[in-house]
Amino acid sequence: MRAIFCIVLAGLCLLPDLACSKEEIGVPLVPVPVTPAVPPLPSSGASGDILEATDRVGGTAIGPEVPPGRSPVLGWSAPDDWLSEPPASPMRIAQWQLPGTFEGESAWCALYHFRGGGTVSQNEARWMSQFEQADGVPTEGRAVRGEMEVNGVAVSTLVVSGTYLGQQAASGDFREPARPGWALFAAVIQTQPPHFLRCLGPEPLLSRQEPAIRAFLGSLRPQPSPP
Repeated sequence: MRAIFCIVLAGLCLLPDLACSKEEIGVPLVPVPVTPAVPPLPSSGASGDILEATDRVGGTAIGPEVPPGRSPVLGWSAPDDWLSEPPASPMRIAQWQLPGTFEGESAWCALYHFRGGGTVSQNEARWMSQFEQADGVPTEGRAVRGEMEVNGVAVSTLVVSGTYLGQQAASGDFREPARPGWALFAAVIQTQPPHFLRCLGPEPLLSRQEPAIRAFLGSLRPQPSPP
């Protein structure tokens, strides 16, 4: 019986469409799916905000159904002297250049809206890590935190100044030149999904604009959720 099986197997190997190598007698090969290449992270052209996609803890863009300058769940009124600009990245729904310059540098505010985004403390920790102090004191000790409620919406604010180091790449390196004497006014607006306000620039400009930034936050109003 064994002799008959060997004769049959040898005959099959003579057929042109069958392969009888040792590798093919046994478990068939399973094709391995090829993972497509991940596209590079988008870059923003705004000063001081080179790697936009790292300015958050997780989260994804809301998508093209939200037109620029609008939010599906939040309304606001920007100061008249804030110059509205096209959003520089999919994570932004609005951005403005603030009036004035200081030593050739301008300041800006951007409003972000995306799913996810991390907790208030995670965002504050990351924002503070983007600054260092000339005397070596931890930036957390110089930061000014605040809490407010606007029309039923909880808002957490953070004001920090010092040498702005910029955004960090995945390697941990900073991608921008350090800017001494800069400041950040940031806020986590606790809608669902959350909004984030980030105002950045030379400290004299940010200090001058702080009342206007707080007035902007005071204008926030919830909108009916889309069906």
